[in-house]
Amino acid sequence: MCYPETAHSYILELKYLSAKDSEEMADRQWEEAAEQVRRYAGDRKVQQMAQGTTLHLIRMQMRQSELLRIEEVRE
Repeated sequence: MCYPETAHSYILELKYLSAKDSEEMADRQWEEAAEQVRRYAGDRKVQQMAQGTTLHLIRMQMRQSELLRIEEVRE
């Protein structure tokens, strides 16, 4: 399925940490998020849906209600 009026597609991976999670846990989770969005982007169905658009892979990490970091992941 192609949407000609759409120039960009997004995959967003949102990770949550509890207040007591360590920085080591945060770093592991951050790397895991990058691996996940890359894996999702490689899926045949995702590639079909994003055809003709620029696919952006975004990872976000929150601790409770605070946004800790956000980044676009390169494929």
